[in-house]
Amino acid sequence: SRRPFEADGEPREATDIWYVTKDGDNWGDPVRLGTPVNSESSDGFPCFAANGTMYFHSGRGGDSTLADIYRSRWTGSEFQEPEALPAPITSPPYEAGPYIAPDESYLIFMQVDFANPEATRLNLTFRNDDGTWTDPIDLAHELGLPGTELLLGRVSPDQRYLFLLADADVHWVNAEIIAQLRDR
Repeated sequence: SRRPFEADGEPREATDIWYVTKDGDNWGDPVRLGTPVNSESSDGFPCFAANGTMYFHSGRGGDSTLADIYRSRWTGSEFQEPEALPAPITSPPYEAGPYIAPDESYLIFMQVDFANPEATRLNLTFRNDDGTWTDPIDLAHELGLPGTELLLGRVSPDQRYLFLLADADVHWVNAEIIAQLRDR
């Protein structure tokens, strides 16, 4: 959200990650997650692995047009200092909108080169046993989806369906495509 930190403040240019708790049928007030996850730059699109590790994008440490995918491990009581994911995930283009598999075996993320917006990709990468990541596969290309300035991918909670946002349309396919691409 770009909401101001104070109720009477001005909206911010940068986004921050906020959360809301639920008590019975009622929702509480939005609470800014704060540091170390949020930074002076834009932070957003949080997604959580089953162990509580949060994956998100952030422009911290520089130009927000060069955002990267970060993860912050959950200790059971707090988030640790975020770490940028290594290459081939972190690269000069803008990376955003991560979706991490519950077991952290794969990651889906958008990659945009603002100098060439037609080169927008929806990447799928797999984590190797040694913790490194495979070279990304362009899911949008593999599925024949049109190029767009915004591509997002999410998998249903039961892990059966892959939902994709492309050209303001939502598409869905059987999530078995992920395993098929890993085997390839």
